[in-house]
Amino acid sequence: MTRKNAKDFLPDERQRYCNALLTLKQTIEPGHTLSKYDEFVAIHYGVTRRLRNGIPIGDGAHFVPGFLAWHREYLNRFEKAIRTVDSTLSLPYWNWSSGDDTDTTEIFTDDFMGPPGDPNNGNKITSGYFVENNWEVHSELDGGNNGSVLVRDSTLLSSSKLSQVSGYGELAMDAVNGDNDFDSFLPGLEGPHGSIHMWIGGHMTSMTSPNDPIFFLHHANIDRLWSKWQELHPGPENYNPNNDGSYGSRLNDRMWPWDGSEDTTTTRTGTATGISLQGLLPTFSDYDIVTPRHVLDNNLTIPIPVRQFLANTLQIRNQTTGEILSRYKIIGSVPDKFAANNGILNQILTTIGYEDRIGRTESDNDFVDVILEISHTDNHVNSARGVQLGGDDIEVFVNGTSTGTLAKTQEIPLP
Repeated sequence: MTRKNAKDFLPDERQRYCNALLTLKQTIEPGHTLSKYDEFVAIHYGVTRRLRNGIPIGDGAHFVPGFLAWHREYLNRFEKAIRTVDSTLSLPYWNWSSGDDTDTTEIFTDDFMGPPGDPNNGNKITSGYFVENNWEVHSELDGGNNGSVLVRDSTLLSSSKLSQVSGYGELAMDAVNGDNDFDSFLPGLEGPHGSIHMWIGGHMTSMTSPNDPIFFLHHANIDRLWSKWQELHPGPENYNPNNDGSYGSRLNDRMWPWDGSEDTTTTRTGTATGISLQGLLPTFSDYDIVTPRHVLDNNLTIPIPVRQFLANTLQIRNQTTGEILSRYKIIGSVPDKFAANNGILNQILTTIGYEDRIGRTESDNDFVDVILEISHTDNHVNSARGVQLGGDDIEVFVNGTSTGTLAKTQEIPLP
């Protein structure tokens, strides 16, 4: 599904989107402590302070090269959660960078994202979907000590405040259209991004900012602007070219918490009692691995259960020696956005990606083709591999040379 400008959401879409948010806010899975929505707040809070193999490694999603990649995956997961409630919805974006005031004034309304704060009631939201009785900020996730009722600046829609938004939008668009290298583009976009957080005020000003539902529309626009820049500067070579930053920022680093149960944890604690935040988080599969490389292209997807099944099914075998090859290097692909370093065979599937990316329009029986160019590390002979998905089945097929093939080629029902 293609993401839409939030301003263009029809009344029915606005209602269904907000009801989906309320459902996520009120749903606690068996064995979980937080609601589905609050788990997303906790993840965003947790990534800001991490420990890996006993060593502090800081923030993995802010003021580091991984800012855009981490938030893209985070948004994709949130969008998927929304679709578990209403499969017809996509995550809208707040186009604050357009220079058009109506992109802002028409979404801060009672029938959608809610109004500015009420100056006569402590700047609390007092009308719309996200009022006190519907939307309670969890006491362990109130990083700014703003209280349990959602708070925003009361002057958001004044002419002076709208003028500020236009200025932030100009800066962001200057970065998209004028910065040719990632090291310049990133701060050029992250700066206005932060200004928008502060412009809204209240709960949006701390690292638990997803408490305010406008967070996701704001970041959907950031992701859209990155996509526009990527159209001008495609390919992994244009992401973090110096391959620097804290762990999780480099092209092939695993991003917490989607790191396959790697020995990385958050050291954040709850804001009310000091309870370990790690214990409040959902658990993730060992096969749930995402690196910045995985999210550079949003149009190609294979869901996690399929990758997990394939990882336990497929092998690469040298037809000459009969040896099963356990090491590989992907040197290219179609499209050429996918690649990986040496690794065990089942990691090949993590180079393909995850489901429900922005920008992909799909029918009920849509097919996705993936062709990977593989260089075996022991003989460096190229061979082609392909995976085709569609509807209720997946088909694995081989297009290789005589030096290697997949051990099993068959139609496999989805797990």
